[in-house]
Amino acid sequence: MDNRSPGRENSLSTQEWYDMIAIAANLMPGIHAGERFATLQLLERLGIDVQDHVLDIGSGPGVTASLIAEKIGARVTGVDLSSGMVAKSRQRAAKLGLADRIKFQVGDVLTLDFDDDTFDVVIFESLLTIMPGDPAAALREMVRVLKPGGRIGGNEATIDPGVLPELKDLYEKHPAIQRTYTADSLRKQFVDAGIEIQELVTENKSQAPAFDLKSVLNDIGCGGLVSFFLTAYPKLVWKLISDRRFREANRVDEKITGLSKEHMGYALIIGQIPRTSEEI
Repeated sequence: MDNRSPGRENSLSTQEWYDMIAIAANLMPGIHAGERFATLQLLERLGIDVQDHVLDIGSGPGVTASLIAEKIGARVTGVDLSSGMVAKSRQRAAKLGLADRIKFQVGDVLTLDFDDDTFDVVIFESLLTIMPGDPAAALREMVRVLKPGGRIGGNEATIDPGVLPELKDLYEKHPAIQRTYTADSLRKQFVDAGIEIQELVTENKSQAPAFDLKSVLNDIGCGGLVSFFLTAYPKLVWKLISDRRFREANRVDEKITGLSKEHMGYALIIGQIPRTSEEI
């Protein structure tokens, strides 16, 4: 599947970008606005129960799914467009002894491979901003697979529409930024999908995901860090050397990180699917 938006046909696709990011996922697992702090806030507000079946869309390296399974005990299914990310997430779950409670698979949020009314909760982090397809269609798919009364929780990066013109131009060149949101436009996107908004929490500034040696050592240990530099790091360097598209995307990403610190925040949004008349 070619998941590049119109006008970006000759650039890196979103899937290719995240397959590259997956190589370094162990060093920077919180690749979304607000990182682990925002994830914990989102989980607390969703009120996930041990009996719930949770769908984690855009599950990345499996950090959030593993956190839900380990700390809450709920069953989790993770879906990601990147096969590299799915491989990383399965490794994480196995390492933590959670493989019996978590299932990961490659998939597209626009065509979820699940029956109607399957899940109690859907969660996503930095999904609508990066997906090349129609976010309204994605939300309709989430609603479809949720049971009546099910909850949706999202964390999306937000930015002031009056931001620097230079930053807007860079967004248009980034393979994983298809659109931007404000808190109000995110609310409208949910309401238009028939989702009842229960809570919307905003943070005006968000530290961009970054390498934190202490967190990395706590997560993968010295052996894992050494293994990364011996096996994964050369693959990452080779991608940057051998394909100018990766080099250009990485250059754009670094510029965005530097410029967005004063302008980018995030919104945590909690919604619920209306219950059936029999349940009310």
